[in-house]
Amino acid sequence: MSNDEPIQNCHLHELVSSSTSNSATKDAESGLEYANVIPVETAIHNNNASLVDLCETVLCHTQDASGLPPNESLQSSNNSMERQVETLKTLLQSALGREENAKVTVQSLQSELERLTDLLDRNVILIARKDNEAEQLLHDLVDWKSQATSANERMTAKDIECQKLQSQKEQLQVSYSEIMENSVLQKEHLAEKNDEVKRENERRLRLEMELESVQTKLQAKTQECIDKQYAAATCQSKVASLEKNLLEAKKATSLKVQELNEEIAKSENLVKVKAEQKKALTEQLEKNAQFQIEQKKLLVEHNQLILEKAELERNLEAEHKSFLRLQQLADDSKVSLRKSDDDVQLLNKEVEKLRRRENEFNREILILKREHSVQLGRIQSSEDIVKKSYSEIEDKEKKITSLEIELAEAKNLSAKQDHLSCRLEGECDGLRHQLKETQVHCQRVIDENKMLENQSKVLNKMIEDLQNQIEIQTRSTEKIKEECNNVLTDLKDSQKAILVLQQEKKDDHHLLDTLRSELSNKESDLIKETYACSREKAQKDIYADEISRLKKSVAQNEDEIRIHQSDARRLGTAIRKLEDSVTVRTREYDHVLLERDILGSSLIRRNDELALMYEKIKILQSTQRRGELQYNARLDDIRILKIKARDLQRQLAIAQGGQAGYEELSRKLTASQKELIRERLKVKALSDELENPINVHRWHKLEGSDPKSFDMIQKIQILQKRLLQKSEEVVKKNGIIRDHEKRQLDMEKDLARQPGPEMAEQLLFYQNDVSTKIKQMKAMASELNMHQTQINEYKREIENLETEVLNYKKKYFEQKKRETLRELAANTKNIKTPPSFAVDVKRAKEEYNTSTAKISTMGGIFGTK
Repeated sequence: MSNDEPIQNCHLHELVSSSTSNSATKDAESGLEYANVIPVETAIHNNNASLVDLCETVLCHTQDASGLPPNESLQSSNNSMERQVETLKTLLQSALGREENAKVTVQSLQSELERLTDLLDRNVILIARKDNEAEQLLHDLVDWKSQATSANERMTAKDIECQKLQSQKEQLQVSYSEIMENSVLQKEHLAEKNDEVKRENERRLRLEMELESVQTKLQAKTQECIDKQYAAATCQSKVASLEKNLLEAKKATSLKVQELNEEIAKSENLVKVKAEQKKALTEQLEKNAQFQIEQKKLLVEHNQLILEKAELERNLEAEHKSFLRLQQLADDSKVSLRKSDDDVQLLNKEVEKLRRRENEFNREILILKREHSVQLGRIQSSEDIVKKSYSEIEDKEKKITSLEIELAEAKNLSAKQDHLSCRLEGECDGLRHQLKETQVHCQRVIDENKMLENQSKVLNKMIEDLQNQIEIQTRSTEKIKEECNNVLTDLKDSQKAILVLQQEKKDDHHLLDTLRSELSNKESDLIKETYACSREKAQKDIYADEISRLKKSVAQNEDEIRIHQSDARRLGTAIRKLEDSVTVRTREYDHVLLERDILGSSLIRRNDELALMYEKIKILQSTQRRGELQYNARLDDIRILKIKARDLQRQLAIAQGGQAGYEELSRKLTASQKELIRERLKVKALSDELENPINVHRWHKLEGSDPKSFDMIQKIQILQKRLLQKSEEVVKKNGIIRDHEKRQLDMEKDLARQPGPEMAEQLLFYQNDVSTKIKQMKAMASELNMHQTQINEYKREIENLETEVLNYKKKYFEQKKRETLRELAANTKNIKTPPSFAVDVKRAKEEYNTSTAKISTMGGIFGTK
C-alpha cells in the first residue's frame, strides 16, 4: 500500500501538473491572443480548482480503499481514473462541438453584420438623397411662396386699380348725368362755336396754302438733290472710264514691252546669221534705222503716256476736289432737307391737331343736333298739351280767378326757379369749361407723346440712313484711294521697267556701234578682197546655197524656240498652279498650327485641372486611408469581442456541465408544479362550493386543509434562492449590456469621424469627371497625332513637287542645250567655212551661249517667284 500510494500520488501529481501546465499554456496563449480578457482567466481558474478537487477526491478514495489488496485497489483506481478520463473526453468533445457551433454562429453573425453595414450605407445614401430632395422641395416651396406673395400683391394692386376705376366710372356717370342735364343750356353756345368753326376753316385754308408752297419748295429741293446725285454719278462714271483707260494704257505698254523683247531677239538672230553678206548688212542697217525710229516713236509715246498720266492725275485730283465739293453740297442739302422735313413734320402735326379738333367739333355738332331734334319733339308735345289746355280753359272760364291767383304764385316760383337755373347754368358752364380743358390737355399730352414717338422713330431712321450713307461714302473713298495707290504703284513699276528698257537700249546702241565699226573694217577687207571674191564666185554660189539652207535651219530653230517658249509658258502656268497649291497648303498648315496652339492651350488648362483633381484625389485618398485604418481598428475590436463571446460561451458550457443537481431540481420543480395544480383544483372546488353551497344552515363551518408549514417554508427558501440567482444574473447582464452600449457609442463616434456618403458621392463624381477628361485628352491626343501626320504628309508632297519641278527645269534646259549644240555641230560639219566665217560662227556661238544663260537665269528667277 505504501508503495502503491506514492505511485498513485505521483501519477495524480503528474496529471495535475500536466493539467496545470496545459492550463498555463492555455493561459499564456490566451494572454497573447486575448489581452485584457478577465472573464477567460476566471474560467481557467475555476477549471483548475475543479481539477484539484477531483484529484483530492481520487486520493481520498484510494486512502479509503487501503484495506483491499494492492492489485484490486490498483484496478479499482485505474477503472475510476479511466471513467473520469472518459468523462473528461466526452466533456471535451461536447465543448469542441459547442465551439464549432459557436464558430458557425459567429460567422453567421459576421455575415449579418456585413449585410447590416451594407444596408446602413445604402440607407445613408438614400437619406442623403432624400435630404437633397427635401432641400430642393423646400427651395421650390420658398419660390412658390414668393411667387404667391408677388401674385397676391399684384392682385391687391389690381383690386385697388379696379376700385379706382369704379370710382372714376361713378364720377363719370355723375358728370354724364350733369352734362345731360346741362345739354339744354348748350344751344346758346352753338352760334359762337359755329363762328369759331368758320374762323378755323379759314385758318385751315391758309395753312393748306402754306403747305402747298412748302411742298413746292420741297419738290424743288428734291430735284436739286437728284441733279446733284446725277452729277456725282457722272463723276464716278468718268473716274471709272479714266481707270479703264489707265488699264488699257498699262496693257498697251506691256504689249509694247513684249514687242520690244521680240524685236531685240530678232535683231540678235539677224546679227548672228547675216553678218557676212552685204545684202544682209544693208537689211540689218535698214532694220536698225527702223528700230531706232520705232524706239524714238516709243520714247515719244512713253513721254506722251507720262504726260497723259500727269494729266490723268490732275484730272483725278480735280475730280476728287469736285467730288468733295459735291459731298459738301450734298451735306448742305441734307441739312436743308432735314430742316424742311422738321418744318413739314411740324406742319403735319398742326394739321393733325386741326383735323382732330374738327372731328371733335363735328361730333359735338351731331350731339347737339340730336338734342335739338329731341327738344323739338318735346316742344311739339308741349304745344299739343297747350292746345288741349286752351280747350279746357274755354270750357272752364269760371275757374279763371282761382287759376290767376295760382298763376301769380307759379310766376313767383318760376322766377325763383329761373334764378336758380341761371346759377346752375353758370356752374354747368364752369364744369363744361373744366371738362373741355381737361380733355384738351389729355389730347395734347397724347398727341405730344405720339409726336415724340414718331419724331424719335423718324430721327432713328434718319440716323440709320445717314450712317449707311456715311459708310457707303467712306467705302467708296477707300476704294478710290486704293485704286489710286494701285495706279501709282503700277506707274512706278512701269517707270522702273522703262528705265530698264532704256538701259538695255543703251547697251544695244553700244553693240550697234561696235558692229558698225566692225562692219567698216570688214568693208575695207571686202574692198581688198574683191579680187579674191571674183575668183571664188563659184564657191560663193555654193556658200549661197549653204546660206539658204542655214536660213531654213535658222527658221526651223526659231520655230523650235517659239515651241520652247510655249512650253516654258505652260511650265510657268503649271508652276503658278503649284505655287497656288503650295500657298493653299501653307494656309492650311498655318490653320493647323493655330488649331495645334489652341489644343495646346486647352491641354495646358486640362493639365492644370487634372493637377487640381489629383490633389483633391490625394486628399480623399488620405481620408480614405484614415477611414481604412479606423475600419481595421474596428474590425480588431469586433474580433476581440467575438473571442470574448466564445470565452463566455465556454464558461456557460462549463457552468452547465458543473451543475450536478440539475436533475434533482427538475424533479422538485415537476413535483411542485403537480402540487400547485392540485392546490388550484382544490381552490376551484372550494370556490364552486362557495358559489352553490350544499349545506342549508347559514353558519356551518366549511371543511378545509392547509398545507404543511415546513413544506411552505422550504418552497419559500427555494424561491428566494432562485430570486437571488436571477437578480445576480440580471446584474451581470446589465453590466454586459452597459459594456456593449459603451462599445457601441465608441463605434458610432468612430463611424461619425469617418467620411460620410457625401464624400463618397463627391469621390464618385470626381472619378467620373477624371475618367471623362482622360477620354477627352486621349481623343485630343489622337486628333493631334492625326493632324501631325497630315502635316508631315503635306510637307512631303510639297518637297516631292518641288523636287519634280526642279528636275523638269533641269531636264528642259539640258535638252535645250543639247539640241542647240547638236544643230551647231551639224552646221559646222556641213559647211566648209572660210576663216572670217568661222570667226563669225564662233561669235554667234558665244552670243547664243550668253542668250541661253540669260534664259536660264530668267527661268530660275521665274521659278523662284
